[in-house]
Amino acid sequence: MAPLARWLLSALYIVLGLANVTRGVLALQVGPVLASAAPSLDLSVLGGIYFGWGVALLGVGIGCFKRTSVRSRWILRGSAVAYQLTAWIIHLVGDRSTYARDLWGRDLVLTLLFLGVVFVLAALSTSRATAPRRVNRES
Repeated sequence: MAPLARWLLSALYIVLGLANVTRGVLALQVGPVLASAAPSLDLSVLGGIYFGWGVALLGVGIGCFKRTSVRSRWILRGSAVAYQLTAWIIHLVGDRSTYARDLWGRDLVLTLLFLGVVFVLAALSTSRATAPRRVNRES
């Protein structure tokens, strides 16, 4: 991958991973306090999901610097799509208030923007890193 694209993808995934780890830890700490409020989803489950995605995204972000193969681009794209699918499943299952559902349009735009950035940056690669070698067979 081009060095700038690799750096930007890595930074994006590391920031997103750290944000999700923080969300996971906070959800696990606040869960018992908000148990009487009857949230639509159990905060310990949400905390586990956020923490798990945080660790996974941190791993992808750190690994982005070390791998430049086609496989790593598929991992970047696949993890972005899977992360967004998880977020939308949480929206569909957990958003009960009208206000939360009113934000779905904004969230859809942010989802498409995130996926677009990931797909474009993952596509930017040096031709020598991913192109098959050409062997001169002239004798």
